[in-house]
Amino acid sequence: MAQTIAPERSRPELPHAPIDPTRAPFWATVLLIAQAIACELDYGKLGIPRFPVTVVTCLAPIPLLAWRSERLIDVLRRPPQRAAVLWLAWCTLTIAWSVVPRSTTVATATVIGLWATATWFTATYGFARFARVFTIAMCVFLTAGLVRDLRVLSQNASLHRFDGYGVFATDIGRVALLTAVLCVMQLTDRKARGPIVWWGLSVSVLALVLTGTRTTMIGLVVCLLVIAWKTIGPGRTVAVALAAAAVVAVAFSFIPEPTEFVSHDDDGQDFTSVNGRIEIWSATVDAIEVRPAQGYGVLAGELVLPLASQAGDLPILVTHAHNMVLELVMTTGMIGFALFVVAIVSLLRSPRAPVDRSSGVLVLAMLFSGITEAGFGRPSVLYLLLAAVATERALQPARVRRSFRTHAS
Repeated sequence: MAQTIAPERSRPELPHAPIDPTRAPFWATVLLIAQAIACELDYGKLGIPRFPVTVVTCLAPIPLLAWRSERLIDVLRRPPQRAAVLWLAWCTLTIAWSVVPRSTTVATATVIGLWATATWFTATYGFARFARVFTIAMCVFLTAGLVRDLRVLSQNASLHRFDGYGVFATDIGRVALLTAVLCVMQLTDRKARGPIVWWGLSVSVLALVLTGTRTTMIGLVVCLLVIAWKTIGPGRTVAVALAAAAVVAVAFSFIPEPTEFVSHDDDGQDFTSVNGRIEIWSATVDAIEVRPAQGYGVLAGELVLPLASQAGDLPILVTHAHNMVLELVMTTGMIGFALFVVAIVSLLRSPRAPVDRSSGVLVLAMLFSGITEAGFGRPSVLYLLLAAVATERALQPARVRRSFRTHAS
């Protein structure tokens, strides 16, 4: 009896992304840094029109990226990028019925530009290089905010909470969380360690402490425990968890309660706390019940929730739901949220590089950062990071399934 092993035919695989890529050219590094910083600025505080900045930093480079890379379209067609692009296509479609069409158009254009840049950069130079460049961008961004606040303090002004350079403290907390997680992931790799990473870790943790967003710090601890579980094993992770709990307890005792930079209602309710956010979430649910399937359009929270404030449903002015799930359902409807879940599941089920410990943890950090913030619901660096992780997974060789057929002779 003879046996013949015949493997099933599989589709051609894209070349594997380099684990230790060469340094990206200057123009590509500047483009990525500019996008990461520009999409986090509060243009209202800076007095700069948002649309010109979006066109220059996000839309104008797309033809250049398509011309410089033959792999960009191929990567977008592979899972999990394929599922993510389908979700982005639905987000683009919400322009048709958005209650704020101009803001939705700008937001969608920004997302498309961020996604294209992160996909091209990661596919060309690798996820490790993307993480390093993003760390540099956030080092500059967070340090500028700290310097700005120190100048305010030097002028004898009252400052009880990190306000940042043209951004709100809660947004700083989200960015600082992701930056800290990226820095820790790089520190687990001896080749990735360096002064930039230590600088990024220091400034991001300092920004987290100064924001006073305790829920964000808890999310950071959870992400660090996941990293520890994958790198040093369960036993040592338990020891790290106990140490982390002690550090958090000490940190909470020193973090000042927000005063002037925090909105309160007539009863003194702090709306940065979980109890205060319940009222925001309740108003968001009421809005969702009106248009549950299709939503109000990307960035629609900038109009829907202020209208709720004017109607007396909210005692303060807010522009987003402070929760990733509610924000996605309100802006893109249940259909958009379902497509987002499919994209995340596709990403987590996709194979990763054998030496990579980071991409799955980074997605976890994104999800945790969305518990008390909008997260994916607004144009931000989260789209850059999600696109980079999806590209890193898309470039891995697919699992090869072989069938064994036995022939009798």
